[in-house]
Amino acid sequence: PKEWYQGAPFTLLVFARASCGACQKAQPFFKRLVNDIGAGIRVVLVTSAGEADEDAYFARGLGLAANAIRTAVPGLSVRVTPTLVLVDRQGTILDAWEGVGPPEKQSQIAQSLTTRLVSPPAADPGTPSAAQSNR
Repeated sequence: PKEWYQGAPFTLLVFARASCGACQKAQPFFKRLVNDIGAGIRVVLVTSAGEADEDAYFARGLGLAANAIRTAVPGLSVRVTPTLVLVDRQGTILDAWEGVGPPEKQSQIAQSLTTRLVSPPAADPGTPSAAQSNR
């Protein structure tokens, strides 16, 4: 849904559940990501219905506010949790990772995210570049 990613240059959708053992094991990694990637990205925890209290507690453990939690909607085909999906402001999927695995995979995910966030997004063809707008 658009409201999940509108208004932010990038949004990281974290598909996870409080009752998921792999998600709980990955919680320290998620928290590091949330802390390390900073204000240039919105982080949204996407959960399944029926675990609101547990998911709110899980989100707080990640450093996320309660308003950063969304319930998965039909049509989203996430096969496993945890899954991370990086989208741009138009909702285009830029990258996705199923599971977070061992430290080597976590490092690869963090590096990939950092690289994406440091590289500026492609300019909108209808928007003049900074050089053009300063003329």
